[in-house]
Amino acid sequence: MKTIAILHSLGEGKRRPFSEGKMNKAYADFLERGRVCDVKFVLSDYRWYSKGFVSKCWVFESGWKLNGKTGVDLIYDKFHTDSKTIRLKKSMEKKPGLVNRVGLEILAKDKLKTYRTFPDIVPRCFLVNNQKEYKKALSKIKADKVVIKPLMGEGGEGICIVNKNKNIRIPKNTLVQEFIDSSNGIKGLVKGVHDIRVIVINGRIVQCYIRKPRKGLISNIALGGRMIFVPNSRIPRKVLGMKRVIERKLSIFHPRIYTADFLFDGNQRPWLIELNTKPGIYPYGGHPKYEHILFDHIIKALRKT
Repeated sequence: MKTIAILHSLGEGKRRPFSEGKMNKAYADFLERGRVCDVKFVLSDYRWYSKGFVSKCWVFESGWKLNGKTGVDLIYDKFHTDSKTIRLKKSMEKKPGLVNRVGLEILAKDKLKTYRTFPDIVPRCFLVNNQKEYKKALSKIKADKVVIKPLMGEGGEGICIVNKNKNIRIPKNTLVQEFIDSSNGIKGLVKGVHDIRVIVINGRIVQCYIRKPRKGLISNIALGGRMIFVPNSRIPRKVLGMKRVIERKLSIFHPRIYTADFLFDGNQRPWLIELNTKPGIYPYGGHPKYEHILFDHIIKALRKT
């Protein structure tokens, strides 16, 4: 049986891996489903890993249990990416193996790199480090609003949408992106502000859902967004076309597990807003059927790696 370590940023001093009960339940379910598919998953902190072993790890056997040193055959990367962890991840790539590979992780994590890789389908972006650079970027953006986000970020953290005439403080490594007005929705699918996410595993869309904000313009689930699942048969053809464009660049990475988020503008043109290499393992807000579908696809891809 293959042993796969899911590496997170867990920390010490807990009776269970996560402080949030829902996360513990979701990961317990994921580990249980892995066992059915003849895969042994262990959950560990990336700082507990060294040379093919984790010094300790969580397993779920009718309850959470912290085990000692365990050898692993593959690592499923769920921990943060920065200059220090990139070096660690590159060593993991060589042995025992890492999903996703570092090149794909950096391309998705670095929003400017995403834009430069897909300049025709990502809204115009500028990297700024001070007020002077920010004002210069604003002069090149036609929309009345801009999206301000960290160069490296995820989960909607640090994102804000502001009017161009508003004075704001600009820290280093800030990305300024042209705002796409999605208030007209997607014809035949959803009204109003939205984004639409596809989850892609090795080139195949395994799940699609629309996210709608409970208020405001930012729809991330972590910030309270609502999920509306879309059958594959109803995914807009323009989104399928964009997925093919993305896959032409990303097919060099195998295996690959990622999400792509799109907004439709007033002319019903989709724009790629973000790529993410870490689809969430979390309760799907009362949609266990869809949670299990995603889990099974991820486990199948990891088992074959």
